[in-house]
Amino acid sequence: MCQRQKVIGQKLSLSRRNFLKLSGATALAAGVSPEMAALWRAPTPHTAAQTTDPVLHLLNRISYGVRPEAYERAQQIGYEAYLDEQLNPESIDDSDTQTRLQWYPILNMDRRTGYGVSERYGRSYRALLDGTVIRATYSQRQLFERVVEFWTDHFNIAENGDYNVDLIILHRDVIRRHAFGNFRDLLLGVARSPAMLYYLDNYLNVAEHPNENYARELLELHTLGVDGGYTEDDVKEVARHQRGGLHNRHGRSA
Repeated sequence: MCQRQKVIGQKLSLSRRNFLKLSGATALAAGVSPEMAALWRAPTPHTAAQTTDPVLHLLNRISYGVRPEAYERAQQIGYEAYLDEQLNPESIDDSDTQTRLQWYPILNMDRRTGYGVSERYGRSYRALLDGTVIRATYSQRQLFERVVEFWTDHFNIAENGDYNVDLIILHRDVIRRHAFGNFRDLLLGVARSPAMLYYLDNYLNVAEHPNENYARELLELHTLGVDGGYTEDDVKEVARHQRGGLHNRHGRSA
């Protein structure tokens, strides 16, 4: 290894943890209050165990990271009031986030229009990912976005160029709409989504050739759980009631 490479290696040896520790010191040097600087330091097992600030604990649990402005507002209006505010996301002005999302018009397109857009470079799925990151980073409705993430993971569907527009619509019109709502409505919306229909092969579930893939996932993962008490006969019966129609890209059932 040449001397230049050794020097570069030494410069890059600063760990992420040490960098975060330094960021707290930098904040203090910049004139930031000790309380705010503490929010930017990397937590250690000792400091985590010693944390007694209920507001800090709340923000760590319901957001993607403690922001100084969020901490200050929660301190100002109080723990319960801040939590109530986050539980009513429509009451929170999130116009800045919506402005940023305007760069991704496909997120608001109907099915026919969405599938008419070129899928070059995985445009639709990239838009969905970018939109998720933008909301996590900038949205003032942090608890809502965390809950949306939870349900997105619960009803996980892998990326696929054949149904990515349907994935956008599922995320927008089902998961985001019912994230704080009734689980039955959420479950039915997911079950009727063409994205789920294709992902778990329910479009192949017909009387002549039953396909139990979605029925099994519905019971095992989406609702009852692995040890939920259902039987193989239950799986077959659910599959019989969940026979799916084929969906084309113009939004009609075939």
